[in-house]
Amino acid sequence: MWVRTPRVSTALINLALFTALLATLSCGGGSGPGNGGGGGGGGTGPVPTVLAASPGHNATGVGTNANLFATFSTGMNASTVTSSNFTVSGGVIGTVQYDATHNIAKFHPTGNLAANTSYNATISTAVKSAGGRSLAGTYTWTFTTGAGADSAAPTVLAGQTVPAQNATNVALNTVIKFKFSEPMDPTSFPTQIVIQQDATHSVTLTVSWNATGDEVSLTPPASGLLAGVYDIQLVGYTDTCGNIMTPFPLHFETVQP
Repeated sequence: MWVRTPRVSTALINLALFTALLATLSCGGGSGPGNGGGGGGGGTGPVPTVLAASPGHNATGVGTNANLFATFSTGMNASTVTSSNFTVSGGVIGTVQYDATHNIAKFHPTGNLAANTSYNATISTAVKSAGGRSLAGTYTWTFTTGAGADSAAPTVLAGQTVPAQNATNVALNTVIKFKFSEPMDPTSFPTQIVIQQDATHSVTLTVSWNATGDEVSLTPPASGLLAGVYDIQLVGYTDTCGNIMTPFPLHFETVQP
C-alpha cells in the first residue's frame, strides 16, 4: 500500500505477519572541508557545526541548476540563516531557507549557475544555534559545475546497499543503507521512518546522511528491527537539482526468533 500527497512519497515496508507504513517526504555534491576555528562564543547549548554539504567540496560536473544544502549538527536560529551569511562566490544571488525539521539550510540560486565554473560556498560564524552559539568556524567549500543543467534521474547503485539485495539472516541491529548515483536533496526525505506493527507497536528508524549526501542510513532503535521479511520501495525522492529518483526495491530477511 502506498500513500501519496503532493511532493510527498511514502515508502512501505511489508513485513511477514504485519504491514509497515513508511511516512516520507521525497543532483550532485559532497562534504565540506571542515569547520574552522573562531566560533562558538556566547549563548548556551552545543556549538553548531556543519555535518554535510552538497554539492560537496571539490565536486565536479555539478548541474548548473543545482541547489546547495548544508546540514547542521543542532537546531539553528532561523533568523541568522540568511543570504548574507550563506553565500556563493561569483556574485551568485539566491534565496536561503532554513528547514528546522532537518536542521538544513538550502541556498536556491535565482538563476542557473555558469557552466564549467568553479564556485566557493561559504557559511559564516554569523549563523547561530537556537541557543545563540555561533558556528564553530567559517565553513567554506568549493565545487565546479559541468556543461549544463542536470536532468538525469538519480538511482540507487546496484550492489551498494546494506543489507545486500535478497540477504537472509540479517541482524536485527543492522543499519539499512542506500548509496545513490549522486547527492540527494536531504529535505525530500523524512527525519524518521515509523514502522507500524499494529495499532500499539511500532519501530522508528532514524534517517541520516553521509558527509557527501549520496548515502542515506536508516538506523533502528536499541531494541532493533522487528523480525520478518522486508520489502522496501524507495520512490519519489529527489536529487539537489529536483530530479525524481528511479524507484528502487530492496528485499531482505532478518534472523528469525
